[in-house]
Amino acid sequence: MIDGFSVKKNTLPSILKKVSKLGKNSFNLAVLNVPEFNCVSREEGRNILSKTVNGEVIVGEEEILSASSEDQTYLPGYSRQVEFRVNYYSVIEP
Repeated sequence: MIDGFSVKKNTLPSILKKVSKLGKNSFNLAVLNVPEFNCVSREEGRNILSKTVNGEVIVGEEEILSASSEDQTYLPGYSRQVEFRVNYYSVIEP
């Protein structure tokens, strides 16, 4: 799992590339996206993974977490409500 809320702003694409190289040709991955902070669309994620692995990239459905509509005042640097989205990817060896 890559937590886009906990890493430096706008670094999710480069982290996704590094993780895919470590996973080689067979792995499952969940990416927590926080729009306007760290976000990789489903298609962008597929493109990044396809360029760095030899396996087939399968993209699952995007899920909006219930935390998106709950109290978020506990979050560091809280100033407004943010949305949390999770994208799922599987890479299968060719």
